Amino acid sequence: MGWFEAGINYAFSDANGGESVDWENRDAVLNMVKQDGNNLARASKKLKNNKDVVLAAVTQNGSALRHASYRLRGNAEIVRAAVEQNPDALQFASQTLQENVSFTSGRPVWKEKV
Repeated sequence: MGWFEAGINYAFSDANGGESVDWENRDAVLNMVKQDGNNLARASKKLKNNKDVVLAAVTQNGSALRHASYRLRGNAEIVRAAVEQNPDALQFASQTLQENVSFTSGRPVWKEKV
């Protein structure tokens, strides 16, 4: 582990009871994204493609969708949760899903059932 990676682990250890975080461990990452959805940025590529982890992240912070895998950015359930938490998260969704939503009074309205 280099100095940079060690600094990142140190910076996030307080949020995990003083322990360093294993960003490849599903349970550890799930715990971290429930505290702050943007912790998804530090997760392993495999966990950025894990539906449960990403759903927990975007439910906490819709903008965390930017850190999800491209596959999950096209998942309607995940995008719906992200956009309902933060309408600005729509910009990180797949083009298909972006075209399938409009906003009425600031609330997302899906043109088709997704």
